[in-house]
Amino acid sequence: MKTSIPLVALASCLVGSLSLSQTESPPVEDFKPSSLNQPGRQYPQVNSERRVRARIVAPQAQTVVLDFLGGAKYPMTKEDDGAWSVVTRPQDEGFHYYQLVIDGAGVPDPGTRYFYGGSRWGSGVEVPAHDQEFYALKDVPHGQLRETLYFSKHANANLRCFVYTPPDYDKDPTKRYPVLYLQHGGGEDETGWGSQGRAGLIMDNLLAAGRAKPFIIVMANSYIPGVPPPARPPGEAAPGGRRFDFGAFTRVLLEDLIPFVDANFRTLADQPNRAMAGLSMGGMQTKAITLPNLDRFSHIGIFSGGSIAPADITDMDAFKQKVKVVFISYGSRELESGRYSFGGDPRANTDALKAAGVNAYFYVSPDTGHEWQSWRRSLYQFAPLIFQERPVEMAAAVLPASGASTPAAPPTTAAVTAPAVPAAGQPIRIKAGVTTPVRDADGNLWLADQGFQGGQTIERPTLPIANATSPDLYRAERYSMDSFSWSVPNGQYLVKLHFAETFEGITGPGERVFHFNVQGKDFKDFDPWVKAGGFARAYIETVPVEVTDGKIRITFTPKIENPQICAIEIIPTGTGTAAPANISGVWKADFDSQIGHQYYAFTFKQDGTTLTGKANSEIGDRRREAELQEGKVVGDAISFVEMLNFQGNDIRIRYTGRLSADGSEIKFTREVGEFAREEIVARRDRAAAAAPPSASAPRSQAVRAGGGGRGGFGGPIELNPDDKPAFDDPPPGIAAKRDGIPRGKLEMIEYDSKTVGTTRKMQVYTPPGYSADKKYPVLYLLHGIGGDETEWQRFATVDVLMDNLIADGKAVPMIVVMPNGRAQKDDRAGPNAMATAPAFAVFERDLLDDVIPAIQARYAVQADREHRALAGLSMGGGQALNFGLGHLDTFAWVGGFSSAPNTKPPAELVPDPAAAARQLKLLWLSCGNKDGLIRISQGVHAYLQEHNVPHVWHVDGNGHDATHWRNNLWLFAQRIFKSN
Repeated sequence: MKTSIPLVALASCLVGSLSLSQTESPPVEDFKPSSLNQPGRQYPQVNSERRVRARIVAPQAQTVVLDFLGGAKYPMTKEDDGAWSVVTRPQDEGFHYYQLVIDGAGVPDPGTRYFYGGSRWGSGVEVPAHDQEFYALKDVPHGQLRETLYFSKHANANLRCFVYTPPDYDKDPTKRYPVLYLQHGGGEDETGWGSQGRAGLIMDNLLAAGRAKPFIIVMANSYIPGVPPPARPPGEAAPGGRRFDFGAFTRVLLEDLIPFVDANFRTLADQPNRAMAGLSMGGMQTKAITLPNLDRFSHIGIFSGGSIAPADITDMDAFKQKVKVVFISYGSRELESGRYSFGGDPRANTDALKAAGVNAYFYVSPDTGHEWQSWRRSLYQFAPLIFQERPVEMAAAVLPASGASTPAAPPTTAAVTAPAVPAAGQPIRIKAGVTTPVRDADGNLWLADQGFQGGQTIERPTLPIANATSPDLYRAERYSMDSFSWSVPNGQYLVKLHFAETFEGITGPGERVFHFNVQGKDFKDFDPWVKAGGFARAYIETVPVEVTDGKIRITFTPKIENPQICAIEIIPTGTGTAAPANISGVWKADFDSQIGHQYYAFTFKQDGTTLTGKANSEIGDRRREAELQEGKVVGDAISFVEMLNFQGNDIRIRYTGRLSADGSEIKFTREVGEFAREEIVARRDRAAAAAPPSASAPRSQAVRAGGGGRGGFGGPIELNPDDKPAFDDPPPGIAAKRDGIPRGKLEMIEYDSKTVGTTRKMQVYTPPGYSADKKYPVLYLLHGIGGDETEWQRFATVDVLMDNLIADGKAVPMIVVMPNGRAQKDDRAGPNAMATAPAFAVFERDLLDDVIPAIQARYAVQADREHRALAGLSMGGGQALNFGLGHLDTFAWVGGFSSAPNTKPPAELVPDPAAAARQLKLLWLSCGNKDGLIRISQGVHAYLQEHNVPHVWHVDGNGHDATHWRNNLWLFAQRIFKSN
């Protein structure tokens, strides 16, 4: 399988809900044309069973496949008249993207209208829903959906948005309205909410029923021209590797679009009358934009795009005063499958907000996944809540499609019916890739796909499977997943993993190879084709395991192609009975870390083996509070997770420890993602109450988020007398293109990496007048944790900046190489860039053994240390210091710009200060005085100063941001490869 469809992004649907029966019964012949067909077109059609019949005349075609975006593929059958047709299995209610694949070429179906999704214009089919009345076209007053053009100074372009105005907007020219900014999902555009989402009709019907306050809706495109979008990495079929850099759209929204709308529509242009909401990627944008701009937005809606936790809020009192509504929603299948995993448990986070006094709502759309029906229902629930004078209840919850009556849910939630789970002591069977439970040939119940983190599902319902009594177990799979976990009593188990290679793109052994680990037992270089003995053959791997912490864990790692699995069985063979310790109460710890001395107060609440509570931390004058997650107490073993957000990425701080024999202390191993590991001791505070301490309490009591660096990361900012600029700030326009000067060349090249075992990419700048007859020095420039080989160019326009410096005679002509410091086969940042941190250490060998030789073989370079420089930003700054100072025989010029916590401790970084002082031509350290990571660079500077190692220490007025990095590149580049 050449692609992966990951956690967030693609605002499409999970298509093809499997029925309980796997038989091929004839469809009910009451098919009708889809409501989305072009006028007069009969196909596609939908029947009362929610099956879709597609038909296309293509007499010269050899193969035709009906391909649902993000879902199942249905091979079509050629008829005598040259037409191809197929009838699908029952589909989920609502809207679905699809295309026809004719002899390998994906094309829209000419029978339907076109819709933008999956980053392309394609076809759509509407499966009538039992609750479709709330978005139906009715005889009620209608508003207008206005196509509107506005000029963006940030994009330097005319951009388009759609603006919904209520039915009475043109009747009273003196009336003004609140505004909702409503964002689409990944791979979609500004047409999505008005077309696929039916936003206008939803509002018309709510207003006609008197259920919502009239307001304007603005639907803009999140993708800004001229700015690299958070697009999928090369080789991926969906945007799971998106970097989700929302900076460009944030500037356009706040500084261009909102002023335009307020100037050209009759809006109530103040914070209490402005809301923002979005689906999937748009929900992530909503969170990223609204939380730092609460002076602009008072109502927040996140649909299948994460959630807001108390730890995300810097000042809870101010938040409660400014924010009138927080609304979080998901489809029930997203919750069942764990698709919500980024950002924590959305229900728990919403409950925590409510407990803190926030007017928060949590809605679950029954029987839907990551799809438009979930988001239509979410808007229907959200719209009546906003711009009201007092809190109101949500709309009546939508009932499941069965129509069975259910008890009324509380006003702030809609219940999710959990799947039936076998009783304790009975086998657990999970059928990957399906949305409803199934039974095998022996009558065993297999639960629908759940327990997995990451990945996507696919089914091949008619594929013959050999070597299996229940072939249907192998006709659907989950692929590209990261892990699987399931809570079980402690004891012994047999874990059975079911595989079959069913992807037509795999044609032989060695084409799909991956690793997996079952409860600590490694399976390296696993090849389903080899294990099963060929294509479409079943294979079962049986692994005996012991569980001591209440959970079975399986991790998957790609090597060649994505991991895949068809089913998992967990069969008990013996149960442990260790009695849990009782650790409820307050425990305190203090310890040294890479970001300073930390004080912690843990407030534990234990219920059997389940552990909940809070972690209150303090570093200097900076405080933070986090809810504990995944807490377990098994005998004297204690484990839990504290979540930390850094630059928009969630970092797991995992604690594993044991209680002392006298019950007075717990020795923990504390692992901060892949960055740091500390051994700490927490001691019971017998004098403290078990209740959480007050926010005004002193050290080791309640603390709150705020201060520090980007994303709430880093220690307190404590400046020393010499933490000041070594140089003036650059003049404006250092990276602005100038006319009348020579220009260099920027190109993307590939090289073979023996270290990674694949072909990799890097960007290379060659100076104006580059000639193979002349040799040039080389600067290697490294990016940050969320970036790649394009990051420096995106925000610093390196080619223009260098052209200007060289034209002004301020820098010597040099080659600048921008490689990808994430040295792994899939070298994209992915939805959680922190998970790729180990690959940044691997890059040391890739740089020395592969990158530098490739540059020297292709370009005319001066291949000695005096003509080789290394610099980087953030994570890349740490790499530059680690690798450059660790290889003084290779680099004579080294620069770290706001280096991250991956930087080695100073004594390890420079073990021989005299050698460093003797060999280095220039050592450059810089950081902004608003950067919460400054402590790291301060520590290196102090050590170098103490040991008489000459270096530049430049502290400017910026934060952990692009301005600091661009400015320091401008300053650094002028001073390298010069004798003075």
